[in-house]
Amino acid sequence: FMTTFKSYKRNGNNPGDAIDFSNRFLSGKLPKGKYATLFYCIFDNRSKKLHYSCAGHPPGILIRPSTGTIHHLQTTGMVVGMFETPLLPFESKEIELVPGDKVIIYTDGIVEITDRNNEMFNTNNLDKYLSSNASLPIQALIDGMYDYCLEAAGKRGFNDDVTMVGFEVD
Repeated sequence: FMTTFKSYKRNGNNPGDAIDFSNRFLSGKLPKGKYATLFYCIFDNRSKKLHYSCAGHPPGILIRPSTGTIHHLQTTGMVVGMFETPLLPFESKEIELVPGDKVIIYTDGIVEITDRNNEMFNTNNLDKYLSSNASLPIQALIDGMYDYCLEAAGKRGFNDDVTMVGFEVD
């Protein structure tokens, strides 16, 4: 998957096109019931534009401390490799970022935890944490997000893999 994806994305195409190409290439080649999810973005530091596409993955999160807002960077698009012709196209969007903005991309293990009451943690809980801590530097925000979710899960811990990456615009 990564070889196919990397070879196509080098051509400078938009994220949705790169995902669509990878999907068509992988469709029928993966074991039955197997697929990939991803959030793919390209940040142009000169124009400050973030181009992104989401394929069956949790959307990236834009934290904008200057306005106190949280944006979920959602697009249409299903999982990759399961259907040669997906029901929804792999859409690309772009948003202009401003200094101080932070973007976090994470795997679904973050929001698929259950709390002490056996209730599913959700993005509303995550948004509250991110809103109230938006002024933290990106690494402290990611570390705190991990700790916040782990504390919510209690002794149960995470039910799935957890990966987070992020960046802050200067």
